Amino acid sequence: MEVWVASDFPEDQIPNVKRAIKFWNSIANVKLIFKGKTSYTSDEMFYKQGCYWNINLPVKGIVVLEYPQSCGIVRNERGNAFVPAGYTLQGRTEELVYVGIVEGERDLTTYIHEFGHAIGLKHPFEFGEPDTGDNPVYSIMQYTYRVIGARSDVEVAQYLYGQPTDNYPMEIYEYNTADNYMHSRTYRGVCVFGGVYPFNAYVVEGDCTLKPTMDESQTCWEVYEGSSENCTIEVSDSKGETVRYTVAKLVTPFEPLPPSEGSSQGSSGSGGGGGCNTGSYEMAIAGLLAFLGKVIRRRIRRKSI
Repeated sequence: MEVWVASDFPEDQIPNVKRAIKFWNSIANVKLIFKGKTSYTSDEMFYKQGCYWNINLPVKGIVVLEYPQSCGIVRNERGNAFVPAGYTLQGRTEELVYVGIVEGERDLTTYIHEFGHAIGLKHPFEFGEPDTGDNPVYSIMQYTYRVIGARSDVEVAQYLYGQPTDNYPMEIYEYNTADNYMHSRTYRGVCVFGGVYPFNAYVVEGDCTLKPTMDESQTCWEVYEGSSENCTIEVSDSKGETVRYTVAKLVTPFEPLPPSEGSSQGSSGSGGGGGCNTGSYEMAIAGLLAFLGKVIRRRIRRKSI
């Protein structure tokens, strides 16, 4: 299925669109293909007045656009996937799905979540699978406990589309959850995009350890420091392709990265929330504000996206 972005879609967010495509292509036989920009602007496809979609344009495939924060605030959204009446999902070339991202949203998980809707996945809690409490179901499609590469998402995507067959170039994406609204704690980690599921990750240089994110992810790993500053990780896919990545200047587990040490890979977590271990009054205030922001966002996120 072809994927397009609005003609005025932010250039710096096209990598997130491509990573979302790579993610779903790598865990199932989805076959999303990035085509580039349409001739239509976001405003032509989404009416600001009234906050509704224009279904009268001759566009096909998955079309990604930005819509105003005011519409996101009204509907308590960070993104939305809209399928017009008369269209169906899963593999038809004439289908249309709008993926709307609220203006200014930079969280990669929002893109992956909305693309999940675009290919036919729903929220697990709609089927009675909890996203809160002591035994939640981890999924990128949840509002809480959102995990990239959760087992449940792999199983559902492969049930709908089958095992992945195409091998896309692998990319390692480094992240830090210090500023990520959906996590109640902070850690440093890496995800693989592209390749063919399943994946294995190893430490090949440096004294550090890996563990699947939330003990659940099949494509992302938390990285914890040892005695060395750098840690080189190798990830291999089911077809024997490998990619290496060096995570530099590891920090103590569960502590945010200082702003000067954010990821150079465009991570949504670059530039952390500021920990109080610096001894700086300004950093302490920043850490408190980041914590309060997370508490507020966790209270409203069940209705978002």
